[in-house]
Amino acid sequence: MMYLAVAFYRVDFNTINQTLKSIEIICVDAGSTDGTLEVLREYDSIEAFAGDCLRKSDGDIFSGMDKFAERLSRNKAAGSFSLISAPKDGSACKRLFLYLRWMVRKEDVDPGGWEVLKPSELIVPTDVHMHRIALKLGLTLRKIGDIVSAKQITSSFRLFCPSDPVKFDFPLTRLGIRAISSSFSG
Repeated sequence: MMYLAVAFYRVDFNTINQTLKSIEIICVDAGSTDGTLEVLREYDSIEAFAGDCLRKSDGDIFSGMDKFAERLSRNKAAGSFSLISAPKDGSACKRLFLYLRWMVRKEDVDPGGWEVLKPSELIVPTDVHMHRIALKLGLTLRKIGDIVSAKQITSSFRLFCPSDPVKFDFPLTRLGIRAISSSFSG
């Protein structure tokens, strides 16, 4: 059996901010073999599960997210893959850190709501666009966008904003995606 957790956000948009009105979590049997339904049954929320993973890792975000990714992926069938990478595997874990950004930060594009982490503890979601911009700006010297690059980019942003180093992610990633990035290519 496969279960897919889907979060539906009812959002009241105005021109300045998004206000999260309510969240519904619906689990649909979609043939998944991941551990999402098991986690929701045990913890009642993904936030409570993430908090438990962090507590068992003495608050270390990398160890905690290793536990988080492993548990959600542990029931997968042999030969299949998970959409959630673990930091210990060396990946930049863009999906995982982007999800955490959305759930923890409460500004503009991020609905927030989670209190299990502070914005100061988040890691910059690093994809090809962010990595390219970070290289050009000297935020990392690594030629590959892996977990080490994500840590370096985050550390560089912490110099500018220790309370919320991830706040630079959205505008800089957009810059990397849009035509303006042509001056950053190569």
